Amino acid sequence: MLGFVSFQIYRQIDLYYNLKEQYNEIEKRKKELNDEILKRNQVLLDLKNRLADEGVIINGEEFQQMDLYNFP
Repeated sequence: MLGFVSFQIYRQIDLYYNLKEQYNEIEKRKKELNDEILKRNQVLLDLKNRLADEGVIINGEEFQQMDLYNFP
C-alpha cells in the first residue's frame, strides 16, 4: 500500500514538472511569434510610409496614386 501511494505521489510530481516545462516552451514560442508579428507590422508600416512619400496612398485594399494626371 505504501508503495502504491509513493508511486502516485511521484507520478503527480513528475506530471507537474512536465506540464510546467511544456508551458514554458509554449510561452517562449509565443514570445518569438509576437516578436515576428511586430517586425512584420513594422515592415508594413515602413512600406506604407515610403509609398506615401512617393504619392501612393493605400486605402484598405485599394491603391490611390496622386500625380499630375490622376486627380481624385
